Amino acid sequence: MKESKDIWFKRKIYGWGWYPCCLNGWMAILGFFIAIVLSSAIISNYMPDEESFVMLFIPVVMILAVIMLIVCLLRGEKPCWSWGKCQCKND
Repeated sequence: MKESKDIWFKRKIYGWGWYPCCLNGWMAILGFFIAIVLSSAIISNYMPDEESFVMLFIPVVMILAVIMLIVCLLRGEKPCWSWGKCQCKND
């Protein structure tokens, strides 16, 4: 398991996923949302009609989400599905 000072995201107690546990994690989340807003603004300047905007914006958001998932995997605890205190076998 990673040392706690290196972890930006803690494992959720219920379900699967993470939540930010330090300033670096919160900055990563903020950067993710800023990237979505900026990409929306940039794409809307170059795509006059709604259909072409949506056709470009959805893949951009999906790419940003994959990047965020990779950051969470690299800088967070190992995820596992749990119904309370995590019982991961490979902790």
